[in-house]
Amino acid sequence: MAGAETTATTLRWTILYLISYPEVQAKLHQEIDKVVGKDRLPCQEDCNKMPYAEAVLWEIWRHVTVVPTAPGRLASQDIQLGGYIIPKVDSIFASQKS
Repeated sequence: MAGAETTATTLRWTILYLISYPEVQAKLHQEIDKVVGKDRLPCQEDCNKMPYAEAVLWEIWRHVTVVPTAPGRLASQDIQLGGYIIPKVDSIFASQKS
């Protein structure tokens, strides 16, 4: 089960971006056809031969946050942050989206 949600989220965003950018989809399709062909499934060894596919995935991960929040923490003391007071032992969840 570990990784199922992040994999599903990555696939959803990848599909959305490829629909939104058909020129990227076409170039990606060409690279896959060139490296993998149409007679077999891709394998791990193909990854090093597909720099455009790797770049597309890194760009998607740069644009979207697959895991939007860090694990929760407890405030160890009362603190003021951005004009807000966070009381000791309150739960804190930091967004990793910039």
